[in-house]
Amino acid sequence: MARVRTSLPSPVPDDIWDTGLAPSPSASVRMSEFGEIPSLYQKLRLLIDHGHYGDWTALAAAFGVNSPSTVQAWGHGGARQKKDWVPAAHQSKLVDVFAKAFAERHYSAQRIREVILLPISDFEAEVKGASFARLEEVIATAGRTGVCEVFTRSSRLGMVRRHGARQHEPQCTIPMGAPFRIEVSTPIESGHACALQHAGALWGSVDVSFDRSSHRLHVPGFTDHGTLDFVEENDHPGPHRFVILQSRTALPAGLLANLHQDSVLDPRTLGELAAVFAALKDEHRRIYVVEIAFTAPGRRTASEGTT
Repeated sequence: MARVRTSLPSPVPDDIWDTGLAPSPSASVRMSEFGEIPSLYQKLRLLIDHGHYGDWTALAAAFGVNSPSTVQAWGHGGARQKKDWVPAAHQSKLVDVFAKAFAERHYSAQRIREVILLPISDFEAEVKGASFARLEEVIATAGRTGVCEVFTRSSRLGMVRRHGARQHEPQCTIPMGAPFRIEVSTPIESGHACALQHAGALWGSVDVSFDRSSHRLHVPGFTDHGTLDFVEENDHPGPHRFVILQSRTALPAGLLANLHQDSVLDPRTLGELAAVFAALKDEHRRIYVVEIAFTAPGRRTASEGTT
């Protein structure tokens, strides 16, 4: 008589049993470096959300783990896994994994350990600050100043006033509410570009278009009738930076969707943008920066240039 054969379970990865519940004496010493890590899952999730790791698979690989669910279980806990606890075998990778989020801040290993153990609200503030720092680092490294041209409309006959490229910023001073536009020549023949406006602690997105016939990038681009459009600043007086970022290759669709929203850009979007451009070689990217000072209407200074 035939016997029914029960199916055997699939092989279980070795690392799923590395739970840290009953470590060896030597492992206990290593685990004492951290012990319980408050809100571990949320902290790991923030590393992904801010673009430091593409997904859970990439994050797991950084720990030397094959299964993303294993790393997630370190935060969630389970029948054989203590919540908010990294197994002994992977403790040594913790500092390196988290340090990637703070590379531009040049934190020491001890400081990284302190950040890992912060309450989640303080940790998130650190990650957000690091995202701003990451974007600033990319702009400082690859940004080109003194090459953009700013155009404003003259008060007479609707003519255009041109502010030439300058090496010293701000490039020009413009009254609040006065229409202006920015353009710059670029050697990269690609319409894969975005533009940012930075004022104080706020970052926003501005429209940009690439004109293949002239190899020029235009902010804010063209009207529906095909003529060059203008934009106005009506809310925040003082110095503003405009940053035009261009890539030879297409930008991620999700990133573009976030950039095209009307609200102020959040640190996650800025961090993802920084990660994309930091990964590009110089010949595959161009970043142009111009600073404009906005003043109360009616004020004019010598920095406004000539007609």
